[in-house]
Amino acid sequence: MSLNEIRGRLALITGASGGIGAACAHQLASHGVHLALTYATNSNAVNQLVAELISQYDENNLRITTHQVDVGSPDQIETMFQQIDKQHGRRPDILISNAGYGKRIPNIWDIGLEEFDYMLNVNLRASFVLVKGVVGHMKSQRWGRIIFMSSIAASGGGINGCHYAASKGGLTGMMKNLSTRLAEYNISVNDVAPAMIGDTGMVPSATAIPGIASNIPLGRLGTPEETASVVTIVQNAGKRVPALHAQLIDETETEKQVFRNKPMLGSYCEKTNKLNLDAAETRCTSLLSLLRHLNPDVDIENALQTIAPETEYQASSKPLEPKLDSESPGSAHEFE
Repeated sequence: MSLNEIRGRLALITGASGGIGAACAHQLASHGVHLALTYATNSNAVNQLVAELISQYDENNLRITTHQVDVGSPDQIETMFQQIDKQHGRRPDILISNAGYGKRIPNIWDIGLEEFDYMLNVNLRASFVLVKGVVGHMKSQRWGRIIFMSSIAASGGGINGCHYAASKGGLTGMMKNLSTRLAEYNISVNDVAPAMIGDTGMVPSATAIPGIASNIPLGRLGTPEETASVVTIVQNAGKRVPALHAQLIDETETEKQVFRNKPMLGSYCEKTNKLNLDAAETRCTSLLSLLRHLNPDVDIENALQTIAPETEYQASSKPLEPKLDSESPGSAHEFE
């Protein structure tokens, strides 16, 4: 199996009963990936999702299990891993830490200590516990994919309060740290940072929060499927993008902006003494081509110049044109 082949792998997706998690499940199932899906309370939604996946991707002979977990509880996460060991016979090869909590309390004077602690336990500590549960298996086989669902709030923005920003900022910091420490084992660690995504527990629709789409260039919310597409790209890219903070600014602005937010490619290569800008540029061009379906009006050359110095970028580099995956079906509500 090649380093970038995910067919036959096992993926754990938390918060999979709807929204972004369900969209990720559809895309992975279409690639022949076995699934362990968690949910907090909505068993009907996750059971419906499993039925859809088995029906639509029957030819892939998928093994799919569901697990009720409060990811804020380390004990429940450990119980979940024991269930996965028994039902799948192994630990996950791919972790998508998607489950989150996002009660909107904008002002610090309204945020109680208990609320702050719970926010960090679900949005930050849970990912730490989940990584500890999968990293041993990934190290032993020298292959793994870890993806955190962060937020544009990681840089201090967004519509929520400081507790939410702190939880997502911590998640991005942990991603950057882990990416440099696990790369030698062929384990890639990345995060995806959406802004306003509709059909989720936090933002059910544009009408749920008046004026929420008014500052978005396309005049609409992003979709779970668009976010899941970025997750799929990162999984397939693997070591090509050793540490990417893929920030979806205002939903489907240019790919240039997706990659502008402090990409770690250069610093990673410097640390490992494997700086190879020509190869990196070619691979990033491939990724940008694959992202073009999110926004066809993309200046690829300008985008690449945000990754590598202009003096080292060769405009004559021939872009790779990977095959685009079709969008997965829509999904229902879940936290970000």
